[in-house]
Amino acid sequence: MADAGRGRTQAVAALLVVLAAGVLVLLARAGPGALSAALFASARPLEHGSLRRHGGPAPLSRHGLSLSARLFVLSKCKTFACLRTVNALPAGGAKFNFPHAMIIGFPKCATTSLWNYLVLHPQGIRSRPKEPHYFTRCRNESFFPLPEGSKRWACNSTEDYYVRMHLSLAVAVKTRLQRAVIEGSTGYAGGHNGASVASIAADIRRAMPWVKLIVAMREPISQMISLMVHHAEQLSRPPEQRDYWMVETWEDLCLEAYIRGNATMVECVRGALQTRPSYADGFSMWLGVGWPWEQVHPVQYEKLVAPDTGRRTLDDVQRFLGFDPKLGAEWLPRNNSRRDMVNPNGWPMRRKDMEELIELVRPNADRIAWELQRRGYVTTMDDWLQPWREAWDRNLATCSPKGDCKYVLT
Repeated sequence: MADAGRGRTQAVAALLVVLAAGVLVLLARAGPGALSAALFASARPLEHGSLRRHGGPAPLSRHGLSLSARLFVLSKCKTFACLRTVNALPAGGAKFNFPHAMIIGFPKCATTSLWNYLVLHPQGIRSRPKEPHYFTRCRNESFFPLPEGSKRWACNSTEDYYVRMHLSLAVAVKTRLQRAVIEGSTGYAGGHNGASVASIAADIRRAMPWVKLIVAMREPISQMISLMVHHAEQLSRPPEQRDYWMVETWEDLCLEAYIRGNATMVECVRGALQTRPSYADGFSMWLGVGWPWEQVHPVQYEKLVAPDTGRRTLDDVQRFLGFDPKLGAEWLPRNNSRRDMVNPNGWPMRRKDMEELIELVRPNADRIAWELQRRGYVTTMDDWLQPWREAWDRNLATCSPKGDCKYVLT
């Protein structure tokens, strides 16, 4: 008889949790204020109700919600407002927020390899696709002019679809938030297709202020050459055969001339370095709209891919995310790399051009190193700058007495 009574009590408790969760869904749609007021108003009678007297499961209270209720509410979310409401609730046993993290940049800095490493980790979940670019395609200012005849990158999603499908909401709920969704739109750090860095940073901050941000950076000349090669490959194809993300911008006019033999890679790289936001610019804009430094984790490409520092760098990323490094793979997978496929022995250029490019990027390299030192991420600026300075010296050493050089990418 006692067992039967205990079973009925637990059944009633479970039913109340489901009913409460249903009410939370409705209140979540009404806004965080309505939800908070209802939770505090209902906490006391539940806390002293018949379930507590009969020794049943701990009821909902202002000190916490059952994980089941939290997951039920999350499973019904279709908006960022609903996600903000859920993430403001007590964790209730959830290990990760939803979504948990974004790799926001920079492209051609091993971001695809890093994203694959993290989503293949037992505690990771992939966004679909890796780069939804929702905040550049669907929620941007779109004020930058584009070349005549080119089309702006059209929005192909909705807030509902991004939350539920791109962010793999059902998978996260199924894992009871014991695994983390990682989104990998690398255009966010530096802006993309008319969306300014500041507008993207502010928009994501308003939508999902708890998200952790990973920012990968590479020696700037190597990064920009690699990016220009990637774009040139796309522009060499007929428009209907280009990848979905490829939309022409002003800098691609130079690459089209390069493809026709009317411009050099040095000219295109120089122009892009002069017009694109630098690493330091991007950091300043993201932090300037209110992102706490504690939610931002810089990663240096050269240390990520080097045999002697790669494992330690991966462990640091995993600890930042709350992953268990012991569960991760030993090494970074290699994805989407062009370093050894196009001019692996170096890009021909004149010494004066190489020196000009180095002097163009050096001030911004110093700025980002100073910012990282100021924030405590590196002990000294030299800790960050050393791999880049070594790359510059190594490439200058390739120059012949006549001034012919080759720039080998890091």
